[in-house]
Amino acid sequence: MRNLYHGVMTTITRAAVLGATKMATYDQCKVELKEGSWTRGFGWTESRDDPERWTERYKVQFAASIVTGLAVTMTTSPVTNARTHIMCNPPGKFRGTLHCWSDIIRTQVRRHQAVHQQRLWIR
Repeated sequence: MRNLYHGVMTTITRAAVLGATKMATYDQCKVELKEGSWTRGFGWTESRDDPERWTERYKVQFAASIVTGLAVTMTTSPVTNARTHIMCNPPGKFRGTLHCWSDIIRTQVRRHQAVHQQRLWIR
């Protein structure tokens, strides 16, 4: 029964990071795009009957979505990587997300250094 919850804390951490990033980034990006002086004419227009209002609205939403997607990818990628390592290894190998990250950094850096030394030797 204990193996059923293997890696659940890392999954919860990832969900929290994803939700926080998405909520903060999307709304702030929309505000900046609509009201920012560096995007004059890009936000919503004042007239409700203006047909341009709807195309500008979708441009703002699309741009905010692109920026939010990039931010979510950048913030959740390390947690997703740790979650994958925790779930693919036997239970008890890692004490938590931070222990997993330290193990990944330690092993990946050593592997990268060994490959780099090998490439230098071949030259």
